[in-house]
Amino acid sequence: MKLSDIPLFRMMSQRMEWLSQRQQLLAHNVANANTPGFKSQDLTGQGTILLVEDEDAVRMFGARALLNKGYTVLEADSGETALELMEASEQLIDLLVTDVVMPKMDGLTLTKEVEARRPNIKVIYISGNAEAKQPGQSQ
Repeated sequence: MKLSDIPLFRMMSQRMEWLSQRQQLLAHNVANANTPGFKSQDLTGQGTILLVEDEDAVRMFGARALLNKGYTVLEADSGETALELMEASEQLIDLLVTDVVMPKMDGLTLTKEVEARRPNIKVIYISGNAEAKQPGQSQ
C-alpha cells in the first residue's frame, strides 16, 4: 500500500499543498506591497463546495462563512442528500466538506462514494464529536 492510498495522508497532502500556495501568494503580496502600482491579489476563495452537515445551525453557519469568502456552496443535511445533489448539479464540485459522524451514511462512507465518481476531489472532514473516528482509522 502506498501512502497516497491512505485517505488521511491524501487529505493532509492536499491541504499542505493548498496552504503552501496560499503562503506563497501572501508572501508575494507582502514583498511587493510598497512597489508603486502593485495591486495585491485577492485571497478570497472561488469554486464550488459541497458542504455536508446534519446539524442545521452548524451547516448554515459554515455555508454563510464560505459564501462570504466568495465560494459557491451546495448544502446537504445527509450523505444520501449529498450524493443526490452531486448527481443533479451541473456545477463541478471542487471540494467536499463533510461531517464525520452522521446518521445512516457517515462522512467516511460518503467520501468513498464521492471518490468513486470523482477520484481527485479534495475532502475536508469536520466533526463536533470528540470521539469521531479519524479518516483511515479502523474501528
